[in-house]
Amino acid sequence: MYEKHTIDNVLNLIQEVLEFEIKELYPISCKKDSHRKNLIVLHHDHNSSSFVTIKQLLLRPCVTDIYTISRRMYESVITMGLLAKSLIEDDIERYIDFRFIEASKFYNHLKQLGLEKLSGIKDVSSLNKYKKDYCKKFGSPGQTWTGLTVVDNAQLVDKHYPITCNETRFYEYLYCQIYRNSSQITHSSFGGIYDTVEREEFCNLSNEIIVRYKDKESHLINTGFYSIIIFLSSVRFMGYILDTSITEEYFQEKCNWINSK
Repeated sequence: MYEKHTIDNVLNLIQEVLEFEIKELYPISCKKDSHRKNLIVLHHDHNSSSFVTIKQLLLRPCVTDIYTISRRMYESVITMGLLAKSLIEDDIERYIDFRFIEASKFYNHLKQLGLEKLSGIKDVSSLNKYKKDYCKKFGSPGQTWTGLTVVDNAQLVDKHYPITCNETRFYEYLYCQIYRNSSQITHSSFGGIYDTVEREEFCNLSNEIIVRYKDKESHLINTGFYSIIIFLSSVRFMGYILDTSITEEYFQEKCNWINSK
């Protein structure tokens, strides 16, 4: 997709985006609707750390780790988009209390193995009560905290934010490119571990043939640019909750520039 670019092009844009983020988003004021803002800021803080890590992984390089981290960031920014505009009813309570559903699944699986004592969960009765209360109020838990699938969440975000790159299903498109396309890599299937590398043969001093694998530069460049788009989305949704328009303008400008290459 980005054949004319080099790793240096990706790294330069990453640095530019990081500098923009620091300049325009900080310091942060959380006086109004502070609970919602704090949750979104927490997500963005994790995404900032991941983005800096991706920058270092481009230098190593390590395309598998970049895909894996980008996939996590994608789920994070979708949640940020949902929370920033309160697109799910009772979203704060649902988001926070979903941890009881996840903890219950964790505990019950260990219990099936007879290893529940290793769960670290001391008050099982309270956990069961929290789970029961959650299901009574919100129904049976779905794939995600919203009760919807990851794709449904992406479609909901697409419907409530400005169109990006003339694409009405922008975050659903990113789902395909980042979440779905990286599944093979994340789950270490053959396609994931083989298609992203190229084979090299060379002779050592003993005239023996040595085989090694290295990451394909095209994959590094592609995933590098996609990681930038995801992080720009994190900056975008931070801008919405902080009520600043410059982040949306910058997001659109950079996404259109990347998409045009």
